[in-house]
Amino acid sequence: MNRSEGKKTEGGLSNPMNPNKQIVLENHVKGYLKESDFEMRNSFISFEIPHGSKAVLVINLYLACDPYMRHLLSSPNNEFASLLTPLPTGS
Repeated sequence: MNRSEGKKTEGGLSNPMNPNKQIVLENHVKGYLKESDFEMRNSFISFEIPHGSKAVLVINLYLACDPYMRHLLSSPNNEFASLLTPLPTGS
């Protein structure tokens, strides 16, 4: 069974937990991005959306790292820290 399949019920999918892959910032970036700056974590999440909610479920197929993100991924002590708040590691 893949991500988009599950037992259908009146309210939607009945499979409460689904596999999820997360790309997490492991170390603040110094210079060019390296694979070792990130960690891939596997977990399970629920695709259930509360009945009557106007929420939307989004499934990402690709991950891009745009040039401006270099400042978000670098150390909080970088020269752009006053313009952009760097992301904490583990996020």
